[in-house]
Amino acid sequence: MAGNARPNILIVITHDSGRHFGCYGVPSVRTPNIDALASDGILFENMYATAPICSPARGSLLTGQYPQTNGLLGIAGGCWKWEMNDYRRHLSWVLREAGYRTVRIGLQHETEFIERLGFEDLTGYGVDDGRRGPSLLRGWPVGGRGCTALEVAERTARFLQQSRRESRPFFAQLGFFETHTPYAYAGCEPDESLGVWTPPYADRKGIPSWARDLNRFVSDPGFARRHLAALQGSLRRVDEAVGRLMQVLRESGSEDNTLVLFTTDHGVELPGAKWTLYDPGLAVAFILRWPAGGLCGGRRCPWLLSTVDFLPTLLDILNLEPPHALEGRSYATVLGPCPATGPMSAPREEIHAVWVDGLNVMVRTDRFKLIRNGFPVPDASGRCAPPYELYDLMRDPLERRNVADHPDHAGIFQEMRARLDRWLDRVGDPLLTESFKATELSEAVAAYRRRFEAGRPRA
Repeated sequence: MAGNARPNILIVITHDSGRHFGCYGVPSVRTPNIDALASDGILFENMYATAPICSPARGSLLTGQYPQTNGLLGIAGGCWKWEMNDYRRHLSWVLREAGYRTVRIGLQHETEFIERLGFEDLTGYGVDDGRRGPSLLRGWPVGGRGCTALEVAERTARFLQQSRRESRPFFAQLGFFETHTPYAYAGCEPDESLGVWTPPYADRKGIPSWARDLNRFVSDPGFARRHLAALQGSLRRVDEAVGRLMQVLRESGSEDNTLVLFTTDHGVELPGAKWTLYDPGLAVAFILRWPAGGLCGGRRCPWLLSTVDFLPTLLDILNLEPPHALEGRSYATVLGPCPATGPMSAPREEIHAVWVDGLNVMVRTDRFKLIRNGFPVPDASGRCAPPYELYDLMRDPLERRNVADHPDHAGIFQEMRARLDRWLDRVGDPLLTESFKATELSEAVAAYRRRFEAGRPRA
């Protein structure tokens, strides 16, 4: 890597945004600042989360481990109370012990006990008045106004002004509540200034019966348009905050030697996306920029990658030894000084994901995807998903035609099932060998949790 000084690290994580940005081909959103970041950084075209819900997806990004290994399989806090096995695997501890000043500003949702993470500064610039609880729960709009993305940007500006007086680099983890529903959070207005574009995947039927609003999306065009316009307004606010962040980085003199990651936790709140293991539920925006280190030039990386790969990549960039066993694979070879030279090989052939609340697991290659549905959840019409779903993504990118039982795909089915079983074995998931028979999904998930916690590795 170019540059002599170890870079600052600035991670910006939005909520439920998927790839719904202009730089990812969405024509009706106003995201000029995010698009500019992509045009001067590296945009990853095929980055996927390890879960379609927030806590486990964030946990993998920030520990380099799958949810079954780090313990954060479901939502942290609230009535769910999933937690990491070892808080010191979190990036905040990794960078703090490497000499970084660590600060959290805005939302986090990796733990109910944020004081156990390695952030030196929790309250001076953050959302919470107290130290306990994820700011998502403490600042939930139903119970309080919370902190908007623009306010997070302003708090970051104050932090950057103070950090200029320090000799050590900083790690700042920024979290926006946006674009989680309700999109009208803190007065955010809908945006139809460029029209409203409906993604082709969003006409999916067979949505679980509990997702009432998403069922309305399919049946009520008026509701669908209002939903998308409100989402676009929330994205516009996110973009304004990103623009302000880049401005204050420039003003502080930190821009060139700050590695900026802009990403989101998982897919957008639309049919066939969040809550599912279909591609739109796991596909995330992922943009890196570090001018002093050569992460620039508007390059695009087409590799199939997982967010679990970020931490090993970052440690390679910083020339740091992994402090714990990592399950991701470094893609640092694509991050050389721009322009990149010479052929490079993708670090992986397959990605994986889990959704504990549906007892669902997935393996995906460039061409095929296999989903195992561990419990029959009925949709609004009463139909249940089959035990396995196999999709040929080259011929069926919207994942409409399940070919798991088609004789022409019997060999592919067995190959993909073997891939999935090997992963379940590596991460110690009891779904490898057990089914969970129960009359209600909640009973099956409770049984899974008991068996998982009895057998999972301890720190």
